[in-house]
Amino acid sequence: MVDHILTWTNRHADEIVASAPSFRWNQLDRQEFYAFLGLSLLVGIQQSKSQHLAELWDDQWGYPIFATTMSLQRFTNRMRVLRFDDKSTRTERVSTSGNQAAAVQDVFNLFLAKCPSSYCCGPSVTIDEQLFCTSVNSFSESPT
Repeated sequence: MVDHILTWTNRHADEIVASAPSFRWNQLDRQEFYAFLGLSLLVGIQQSKSQHLAELWDDQWGYPIFATTMSLQRFTNRMRVLRFDDKSTRTERVSTSGNQAAAVQDVFNLFLAKCPSSYCCGPSVTIDEQLFCTSVNSFSESPT
């Protein structure tokens, strides 16, 4: 999933640099993406949704982790170019499939494919507060 996001994010950033040479961009790599993701999660954990981003990077009142991880400009640039798909084909994909989530569908499919391998059930599984026996015969009824 990360490689997919990095591919489309870096490609979109290259398009922006081509049209606006003053836009400063270094290719986003895995390590920096994880740092960006961590800071984004930290904003939510700190319940900072109503705060301006600049306040989080403030030397006096902000959180030191933000400024030590990356600059505010670098963070906002990463946020600006973050892409999950090929933006140039998105309209066509939405119109042909009718899927309004086409922008994130590929990443969502990759996520769904990884879910079964990330969770392994034990011998006793609780479903909606009810235990089911693993033996087939214990629930079968004889036809009358």
